[in-house]
Amino acid sequence: MKEPDEIRPLPELIELLQHEKQQLIALISHDLRSPFNRLHALLQLLQTGKNALDEEQQMYLEKMQLVVADALAMMRNLMDYRSLELNLVTVQMQPVALRELLLRVVKAHVQNAQRKSVKLVMHPIPGVVVQADPYCLARALENLISNAIKFSFEGKKVSIDAGESENCVWIEVHDEGQGLKPDELLLAGRKFTKLSARPTGGESSTGLGLYIAQAMLTLTGGRLTVQSEPGKGSTFGMVFENHPHKHHDVN
Repeated sequence: MKEPDEIRPLPELIELLQHEKQQLIALISHDLRSPFNRLHALLQLLQTGKNALDEEQQMYLEKMQLVVADALAMMRNLMDYRSLELNLVTVQMQPVALRELLLRVVKAHVQNAQRKSVKLVMHPIPGVVVQADPYCLARALENLISNAIKFSFEGKKVSIDAGESENCVWIEVHDEGQGLKPDELLLAGRKFTKLSARPTGGESSTGLGLYIAQAMLTLTGGRLTVQSEPGKGSTFGMVFENHPHKHHDVN
């Protein structure tokens, strides 16, 4: 007769389940990313010859590109979530040219915005150098911009602005989307929390985007702010207070 499985102590069982959860997240985020990257490359090749496609085929091509980009963003967030949970993010504080970083991140999101007919606008940014971790700062900004596009309707605008005061450097991402209810403002930034606003193009929503933005900002010395009203959009801010910033010359 088969012996019954050993009954594990509760702390050991919890540790085992945590380990299995992390292994599953690693499997999804790493092993699935490779085929999606290949599919993304193939779609990019099709995009170069889209003039040979009729209007309906071009529409389906753009929809496929949105789906693949959404899946890759979700897997990257899962990888970041795992790294944050296991304290694997190595923070390396250094001078970061704010304007150059914003230009690079915004440029990476232009195509996805265009595919949803969302206008992505970056206002003039002062030449400020901030002391921060480049990866953490970029990932926080990427999630805020990605979320703004994801929850915006066709024909709306997402704007990015930045500036400084005497003791503060700030970045803001403003959308004209659905906005948040007053009782949801305190929930923004909690992991796996899905708020009342829903993606407008069928994109996935894991409830991790704002959590990762807030966690990455905290690691690099900033904090996340939010102003929102139902039907009037949202403004998510990144604030670095009492920050020793300085201007730099731009050729």
